[in-house]
Amino acid sequence: MAASRRFARYRPTEGEVGGRRVWGVPRAGLCISVFVLVGDPKNPNVVVLGRPAPTAPWAEIGNLEPATLAAMEERWVLPACHLVEFESPRTAAERVVREQLGLEHL
Repeated sequence: MAASRRFARYRPTEGEVGGRRVWGVPRAGLCISVFVLVGDPKNPNVVVLGRPAPTAPWAEIGNLEPATLAAMEERWVLPACHLVEFESPRTAAERVVREQLGLEHL
């Protein structure tokens, strides 16, 4: 696991650059995420869901803040994560499969 990950999550900014207003993000922020759908080829209506393990290092593997993790503890969720800056969606999905599902290949 990389110690210096910088997730693609952006907070609101205000200001001007060169006399032009810079692009802003919504007040709540903006994240770019990948979701992994693992299904059953015999039944396309079934996908894998799970509950986040409260002891996992979610700040590092999923960029989840403690309040968000607490809100998700009793919910069934898809394996997912914010993308790391400049990471491709495929690379991010492979990382989610390794880190969250404990599989080398899917």
